Amino acid sequence: MSCWKDGSPDSQLMIIGMAPGHEELEQDLPFVGPAGRLLWTMLKRSGIDRADCYILNIIGEWPASSTGSPSPSQLEEWWDRFDSAVHDFKGRVALVLGGDALYRFTGLDGGITGWGGYLVSADERRPLSRLRKVTTVYKTSTKTHKKGDERILRVRETVQPPAFSGLVIPALHPAGVLRTGLATAPILASQCRKAARAINNTLKPYRTNFQRHPIIWARPNLLAVDIETGGIDNGINRIGMARDNDAFSIPWSSSARAATAAMLANADTTCIFHNGGFDIPRLDAAGCKLKGQVVDTMMAAALLQPDLPKGLNACGSLYLDVPRWKHLDEDDPTMYNALDAVRTYELWQQERDLLAETGQLLLFTDTIMAALPTLINMGTTGIRLDTARRDAWLGELGESGKRLLADWNERTGGTNPNSPMQLKQLFARLGMSLPYNKDGGESVDQLALSKLKADYPEHADMLNLLQEVKRTFKDMETYALVGVGADGRVHPSFVPAYKDEDGLGKGLAGTWRITAKDPNLQNQPTRARKMYCPSPGHVFVGADYSQLEARILAWLSGDKVLLEDCDAGIHARNAERLGVDKTRAKNGFYGWGYLAGARTLQNTFAAKGFKISMKDCEELLNGFDRVYKTAASFRKEILSEAQARRYVQNPFGLRRYFPHAKWPAPSAMSTHIQSTGAIMMWRILPQLEQAALSFGGKLLLSVHDDILMEVPEDATQKALAGIVEIMEQKFPEVAPGFYCPVTPKYSDVSWGDMQDVL
Repeated sequence: MSCWKDGSPDSQLMIIGMAPGHEELEQDLPFVGPAGRLLWTMLKRSGIDRADCYILNIIGEWPASSTGSPSPSQLEEWWDRFDSAVHDFKGRVALVLGGDALYRFTGLDGGITGWGGYLVSADERRPLSRLRKVTTVYKTSTKTHKKGDERILRVRETVQPPAFSGLVIPALHPAGVLRTGLATAPILASQCRKAARAINNTLKPYRTNFQRHPIIWARPNLLAVDIETGGIDNGINRIGMARDNDAFSIPWSSSARAATAAMLANADTTCIFHNGGFDIPRLDAAGCKLKGQVVDTMMAAALLQPDLPKGLNACGSLYLDVPRWKHLDEDDPTMYNALDAVRTYELWQQERDLLAETGQLLLFTDTIMAALPTLINMGTTGIRLDTARRDAWLGELGESGKRLLADWNERTGGTNPNSPMQLKQLFARLGMSLPYNKDGGESVDQLALSKLKADYPEHADMLNLLQEVKRTFKDMETYALVGVGADGRVHPSFVPAYKDEDGLGKGLAGTWRITAKDPNLQNQPTRARKMYCPSPGHVFVGADYSQLEARILAWLSGDKVLLEDCDAGIHARNAERLGVDKTRAKNGFYGWGYLAGARTLQNTFAAKGFKISMKDCEELLNGFDRVYKTAASFRKEILSEAQARRYVQNPFGLRRYFPHAKWPAPSAMSTHIQSTGAIMMWRILPQLEQAALSFGGKLLLSVHDDILMEVPEDATQKALAGIVEIMEQKFPEVAPGFYCPVTPKYSDVSWGDMQDVL
């Protein structure tokens, strides 16, 4: 059987996988199925041919474990053959695919997510636990055997990994990449290129030198800074800094604070952070105010690859040729922190070149980085919560919740409204089937309940009651019981909250729309917004763009009909033109604009309480094609070009890659339009912040295409005029003369009472 082994041991690269697939077993060769074809395509692009490779699997049969991994008995069966095959290899570079192969070859746990893309040397490999077969004989006779008969025992031993003194590069298994629909293909491609550099001796240099005492640099031009806090809510306990040739890490103390404050106070120093939104406010709170420019390598990573992980461990493995260090946090916190700073410094060198290569460097430095301090300041400022209003609302919600829950229990016999299983059983008794969510699972969320109402109108009263119950308790738990700071203000975060954990929210949307979390003040219903009131002697002012995304599409495409409709009331016009109500005209337009199909549009209408046939949805979409012929043609041209190059590029030069096996046209189209509006907001936010300060106020929030500001009452008119002037500025990158009108708003009562200013 050769499906586990192929190629010459004299080859340049050893490739180690887990086990053969169906096609490998049929053809009796490793890596000839879909995963193998993907791997050879990527290696070929890196300059490596199959003929250059010695190929092994850790077992030569279909994996027997229920998890898809080799079973212990299979590992033992193939143990010696695999070790012997590795020993035969004469080269010095191994590309190891997937976590199972990595553990068997190196003894390293933590999975391929942690180790993928890093350079693993021989001294980092760890002992393995082997369940080895031992042949002996029975010493006595029994009913089942005779003395001297052969006896096989399984003995657990600690053994060394197979002998290999070269360089190991862990990589994603191509089969796993295929399961993501090629979304993670850029990661595997990077790891293949790294293997090629290792073979060709062109790996990028890295450094490991650092000091365990402070180094005071008088006027550093470029300085990487990294703090350790021991948790998101804890204070600083260690700081590391790095520049071109030096680095240090020291415990946080009064002397460390003084040295840090002195270096950060230099206006000529550009400071590099990986997630400055985490570090900068904590340094500021400690009395170390940053005076110079900021570079954020997490933000740069998001601009380069918005849909890939952005933690420092992930970015280090993707862009640097270095050994892993993020697992050293407990064993050697000093080295861990120092290397965080060093790698952040090195990461910026690579990202800066890539941003320049993709034409996004000025977008990053002049727009994204220029707005980062404003986003941090908005979160630090917060928005005032009126506790009396909140308490009154909580009382109303409590009384309403009791009444609604009693009514629900009486109607349903005590079905738990928060139990999907109990709701499913209730609906089944009533002849209703649960709808599925976008992930393919049954759902009982508000969207699903709206769909059920459209499908089963005879049960609409009960479903309305359930929605009211869920809405009331969500209002209480999610909105009313929001955390309030000691200053009486709620402080959302508009920047990523976590530094290293890629499974946690990064606060960076793929379209670059500004997001908020902890809490998400961008999704507050009007009833919740009424809790937020201006400070005494102040008022709320703001504005939102009028039909921003529709206008962007109109100007980009040159569709005069669409532009005229934006000025005249697009949804009312389309309702009359297409013979539908305004709700369907509005949802239909945006569905059409982002290339939604009839099925998606039908689900959207169902969520709004409309049961619309597929045929009617198709006719509505066709109607928009007829009305906006120029825009429809423009969308096809843009998507055709984007599909050919596998990325979308908006008018400001921002890119988003779509390496997916199935081209996601709706996502690509929405990215093109939404990212254009998003960059407009990033561009104007610092201007709005400066304007607010000049009026004696503060910029509080950005909610998609809307902004909120708090200013002294006597500055109301100046502030409104200033907001309009800034937001209605022209953006020639979109189109010559392009601007978007805004609707100014005002309230001296609450955020939920904002009124248009005519």
